[in-house]
Amino acid sequence: MGRSRWERDLDLVVRRTDPILGWRLNDEGVASSLEDVGLQILQNVSPARPRQRRRALRAPRRLVVFVVMLLGVSGVAAAATGVFVNAQTHRYLHGWERRAAGPGEILNSAGTNYDQVVLRDTAGISYPASYASWRDFAVRASRPRAKCPSGSPPGCTVNISTGLVEAEVAESAFAAWVLDWRHAKITGSRAAVPQAAAVITEAPHWKAITDFDATAHGYFSYLRPFVRAVKAGNLSEVDRLIASDTGGASTFWTSDPTFSRYAYQHPANTGPAFLRYLKTGRL
Repeated sequence: MGRSRWERDLDLVVRRTDPILGWRLNDEGVASSLEDVGLQILQNVSPARPRQRRRALRAPRRLVVFVVMLLGVSGVAAAATGVFVNAQTHRYLHGWERRAAGPGEILNSAGTNYDQVVLRDTAGISYPASYASWRDFAVRASRPRAKCPSGSPPGCTVNISTGLVEAEVAESAFAAWVLDWRHAKITGSRAAVPQAAAVITEAPHWKAITDFDATAHGYFSYLRPFVRAVKAGNLSEVDRLIASDTGGASTFWTSDPTFSRYAYQHPANTGPAFLRYLKTGRL
């Protein structure tokens, strides 16, 4: 899945490899210029993409390209066979970099303990019991597949913020709870319906979502129509939203470990195909 979506202390990273000693990103004038440039880039990265591409990629992952281009140079060597490389850098973004790449700690995606760090950081995000495999899939999928550009200095790494990673896992979990509610509604499970509905109603207030939304200009606003439909017990509206080409419907298609590959290979009419998959169990 070449995305793979939404979060590196740029000053420290650039200073470590800066050929002009003493030049700092927070110098007066330079910081102001970078603020303007960064916001311009963010505006060009974040808006809606052509329809098929929007279907194929979850919105937060569109920020990864921006992250790689600005924050791909690090003083930490890439992982080598048998060598432990810590995914944690203990560095954080500030200012426009944080708004562009998400909050939290900068993670080195080449870290040998990347999955373990993400699993620990996202442990508070709940999944329905029958969707436990979705968590592992979301963690693996959060690791950027991009590589350092040709000609990059030695030690170049592709980094991502914990805020962006946690937002992706939260998206996956929300989709899983909606589908769990849907299944319970169809099968008439009286206990499971209100349980799933309670989690879905609370989801917009999850820390991973509110933290990321504060930097992503309301990306998670797509949750509201799902919450309203679930509260109303409106199964047909939930199905319509899942199959639609608007909002966060693609989160459902790309979070399912079985359907995800199909979604990326068949960007046209993916929503209706996913709804058929839910009803029949076949691709």
